[in-house]
Amino acid sequence: MFQDDEVGVATLYVLSTQIKNTAPRAISGVSLLLFDEAGKSMGNSNAHCGEDASGLGGGETGQCAKVLQTISGKMMKKLGHETWVNTVNDQLAQLKDITRCEMVGVNYTD
Repeated sequence: MFQDDEVGVATLYVLSTQIKNTAPRAISGVSLLLFDEAGKSMGNSNAHCGEDASGLGGGETGQCAKVLQTISGKMMKKLGHETWVNTVNDQLAQLKDITRCEMVGVNYTD
């Protein structure tokens, strides 16, 4: 995802997933394992759920998301446009290797 920051264009790499909360309690976040096509672990992350990370109530379906990495406008300015583009493309290629996420835990709001 690209967005403007105080210096220029920032690049954010966002992990997101849709879930259905089947529990009666609100979910504030989930724990995810990330895998490549061969089933090799690519790491783990947490993701905050609901609009503006407000949580998902019981029975609701919605998005859980986490910014995995940010390349700021300041960094872009410091690196120069060509190096910035190469860095963005390199990170994107690495993240494209993730083909499957497995939810292994849930955080409840109360």
